[in-house]
Amino acid sequence: MSALNQQHQFEEVSFELARQRICRRILPATGPVQAGGDQGRDAETFRSYLGASEIGSSTRIGIADGKTLVFACTLEKKLPAKIKSDLVTICRSGAKPDAVYYFATPDLAVAKRHDLQAFGKRKYEIHLEIFDGQAIADQLSDPDTFWIAEQFLSVPADMFPEVQGDREYQQLRERWLNGSKNVSNFTDFLEVKRGLRCATFEEALKVDLGRWLDLIYPILDVVPTRFARKALYEIAVAQLRGRKTLDPARWAVDRFFDSIENDLDSDDVQDIVLLASYAMTAHHTGDFSGGLELVQRWRSQADKVLSKALSSKLSDASRYQLLLIARRLRPTELRKIPSFSVRWCSHPGRRPSKSPNVPLLPTSIRSTI
Repeated sequence: MSALNQQHQFEEVSFELARQRICRRILPATGPVQAGGDQGRDAETFRSYLGASEIGSSTRIGIADGKTLVFACTLEKKLPAKIKSDLVTICRSGAKPDAVYYFATPDLAVAKRHDLQAFGKRKYEIHLEIFDGQAIADQLSDPDTFWIAEQFLSVPADMFPEVQGDREYQQLRERWLNGSKNVSNFTDFLEVKRGLRCATFEEALKVDLGRWLDLIYPILDVVPTRFARKALYEIAVAQLRGRKTLDPARWAVDRFFDSIENDLDSDDVQDIVLLASYAMTAHHTGDFSGGLELVQRWRSQADKVLSKALSSKLSDASRYQLLLIARRLRPTELRKIPSFSVRWCSHPGRRPSKSPNVPLLPTSIRSTI
């Protein structure tokens, strides 16, 4: 990597790995922190200083549990001298971070690592962690981080040990990932969706997540709008829930909400409400760097769609399902929805009379009405 001078790629690898392993909310050394509170103001001041320093482009700021963290990286071979030099820059403003996490491509002997950590503690009273080339390689070999090596270092997916799963997953994997089959209809999509969901939520299968996504991307421009919206939803959920960041799928969420039509089925409404809720939560947890105005716009779209659906003629089952997900957008406002019959919840064992197969309304929902 040093010979190719791929500093930018190494920065991407380092900071994405840091976000997966250390701190979910990592920000470049420019722009607003939006953390709130005194710590947020301290972080903003420090971040402005660091962004203007000579190492601003190769550093990031992290905010976690009220602490300010600095992430730095280098390809320099003379690692001890480089780390000490960067610590001087990081700490000379007077607004010191609580900890520094340093990523480097050369390997570093344990004794030298301990010496540098003691130096940081003695001179600057900061906690220093160093990830050398071997440590980074070890971290990137885990199922939930291997995709970083695939995406930024062009490491072939076949280098990861064979993924194990239940029989159904192995059959899906054999059919879709080990062959040259393409998604050509909605039935194919449902199979790929099943494989993608498994890879999204099961830790040992996450290494396959990118390959499942690669099967979905090509269909977006050749299928009907509603079909494409289903695919966009799965892309966004896989990125957020599987890789703990919505940023790479921002385009998919934008396109998803831009494709909303007037005539929507109840399951379409559910997808819209859920994705708006996911985006809002991701913004608040630092898993999405899009501004508050953007996620509020998506939420507003979802709220309008939901209100329109609830005011239309629906079966009891469909209305029930929509009211369940409505809590994601307006958890304290169900009592204001005139179309909801309080009689459904008057007795603990009562069900909608026209839909005997609909499950009981949970106590947590009943208590909000």
